[in-house]
Amino acid sequence: MAKASDIYERQAALPTDYAWDARGRSLAKAVRAGQVAFRVAAIALIVAVTAWYAGETTAFAGIFTFLALLLSVLILCFGLSASLVLAVRRSLWKAGPRTRHDYSLWLYRHGPGRLPKQAATLLLGMARANMEEGRFAESRLALQHIDEGQLGQDELKLFHLLWLVSALESADGRTSEVEERLVRYEAVPSKTWGGFPSSDGARSWLGSEDRNAKALAALKRVRAPRGIHPVCALLLTLMVFHCLAFGALLAGINTEGGWRLRCDYANAGSLLAVVFMLVLGVVAAVLAWKRGPRRTRPGAAGTVLSGLLSAVAVVLALCLAFVTFVDGCLSYDGDERVLASGVEDTYSGRRYDYLAVDWRGYDPSDVTTDWWRTDNPLLMEKWSDARAYDKKATKSVASTGASSDTSDSGTAASSGDGTTSGQDSGTSDGSASTTASEGRMRTLATYLVDQGVMPKTGTFQVAADAKGNAYASLGTGTDNEDSKAVVVEYRILSNGEKSDAQGQASEEFVLEKWYPEDEGRDQQILGFYLVNESTSAVTDEERTSW
Repeated sequence: MAKASDIYERQAALPTDYAWDARGRSLAKAVRAGQVAFRVAAIALIVAVTAWYAGETTAFAGIFTFLALLLSVLILCFGLSASLVLAVRRSLWKAGPRTRHDYSLWLYRHGPGRLPKQAATLLLGMARANMEEGRFAESRLALQHIDEGQLGQDELKLFHLLWLVSALESADGRTSEVEERLVRYEAVPSKTWGGFPSSDGARSWLGSEDRNAKALAALKRVRAPRGIHPVCALLLTLMVFHCLAFGALLAGINTEGGWRLRCDYANAGSLLAVVFMLVLGVVAAVLAWKRGPRRTRPGAAGTVLSGLLSAVAVVLALCLAFVTFVDGCLSYDGDERVLASGVEDTYSGRRYDYLAVDWRGYDPSDVTTDWWRTDNPLLMEKWSDARAYDKKATKSVASTGASSDTSDSGTAASSGDGTTSGQDSGTSDGSASTTASEGRMRTLATYLVDQGVMPKTGTFQVAADAKGNAYASLGTGTDNEDSKAVVVEYRILSNGEKSDAQGQASEEFVLEKWYPEDEGRDQQILGFYLVNESTSAVTDEERTSW
């Protein structure tokens, strides 16, 4: 049964009059709160990444991007938590033994101290702090609770050193317990910690009148490796997080399905990633040289292996940085122009910004423009309907006679003199005939959506092909072909006047599916339809070929 004064027995309540060191307890609470906060943040970020990925599934080519993003989130949260712990531990060594003791005691009784390995490490720290203050009885109580099997090699050597110093506190310092503790201390070699007294030095304490002072002085010189600075740990964490997350987006974006990264994000992200990769490569090379095989295998073989590992780290970093620069900065050198903001997609209800991206060739006057939509600062989807909002493109087309001016709303509009500005027929047909045909196209478009023949896009734009033939573009959508998203455009073309089954005058239209991302692919006929010129009734001719 534990004694009432045994504060290291968790099953016994801590005395109510225990005088806590304020700084030690506050540091422990800060570490605990930080660790809990980072775990909650990790869960929240994982949920957010999962929801975002689920909403943008077609934007990515495979599951690799999702897994890499989750891994980057875990690395970020773990690195932030580790940086906090390193910062606190660094400040603790500048504090007194009492502060370190109560820091460990609070953690020992809350959260981390319930894990066997953590409990053993915390008890060892408290035993040392007690002994540095000359409280040998309290130190022995802490040592009695330690499970030696949970200690590392250096921690085990410190454990036996603490027992040796405790045994030396006896009357003459030559008891059998001292001899036993000394033998155990000598049997455990040190690994990475420094400052351990040599076996001869420890034996010289026996019989010395000032043995306790010498032993305590030697104990205070024992130190674990200083380790990485918390600021460096934080910076490395952010570097690894950015490289992994940005690399996943850059490599996983579904360009074949009409998706790309935003140009500004791609350029800034790739530049940062290139710099970070080079820095991480240098860090990895230094670590491989200092802590690589030459440290555990003295001689030429260890030196050569360490040199090879360092060279591999540098070469790998250079290759990754080069690929990132080419796929990022060089591939995303377009100039974005915002055409419209907050345009609602009537099919999904989401609001998008419409963009035009001008890609310049080797000749500055050679500019290629394509059109996109986006609702976030990272990704954009190719969207031909955005062209109707591009005044620059509309003026260019009008000046060549390939197409007429298009209003900013993206729909065909009638000009003040009664002519239709959505198209230039190039024939002697009157404006009334053109408007009537356009009205029948709109009727057919509504029919097709109601019958489920095509998805609702909320787009209707009258244009003309290279030969001057008018057609109505019903917007773009995506089809899944062999698990790959393919951008398609729906068009209605007039095939002239026909007579329906009752002999009434009707206009025949052809519904076609085009593939704007694959110029060499032929369009697909989806159906032929008659629209009665008097009643606007639609008849499906139930055929898909001429």
